[in-house]
Amino acid sequence: TYYHSGFQDVMQVRPTIYNGSDSVMYNGLMSAVTSLQNAGTGWIDGISIALQATYADVTCDVQASVATGRDNNGIMLTHIVPAFGQVRLMWRPLDRAQVVSEIRWSAAWTRSMIPESEFTQGVHYTDVGLPAWTIATIRASYELSRWITAQTSIENIFDLQYRSAGSGISAPGRNLMLALRCRF
Repeated sequence: TYYHSGFQDVMQVRPTIYNGSDSVMYNGLMSAVTSLQNAGTGWIDGISIALQATYADVTCDVQASVATGRDNNGIMLTHIVPAFGQVRLMWRPLDRAQVVSEIRWSAAWTRSMIPESEFTQGVHYTDVGLPAWTIATIRASYELSRWITAQTSIENIFDLQYRSAGSGISAPGRNLMLALRCRF
């Protein structure tokens, strides 16, 4: 899928002046002054790909997406994330059992791709932006009865530190999940 969207009244966080100054002392730190401003018109372009193939009891899903957007001044729109996607293999050896392995990835979000306002809003980035990342997960489930399913998963198997673009919070490390799901 390719898409192009044009729109009006784009709101962007931009630098501004308060009491004649472009920065103020806030909680003991000198901070840039910003405000939400109407930036006029803008556009977003993107491409999204989704493929699915099934052979016997194995299904493979592949998804990838990339987008870009700017306002009428050529300034990168806030929160247009870098390319990202996932590859998922699902194996159903029995009607009641399923094993899923998944790899999710995100391209790097370089400093030139991140609006300057992001750096003034307290979101923590490295000097170069956010590095690319790839994580792996495996899940299994078994239907014990019509009403009860046992599930387990290991998420972020390689215990990598990563952060989704636009988030000020790093994602969790390796997780082990055990669950018993009941339907009523």
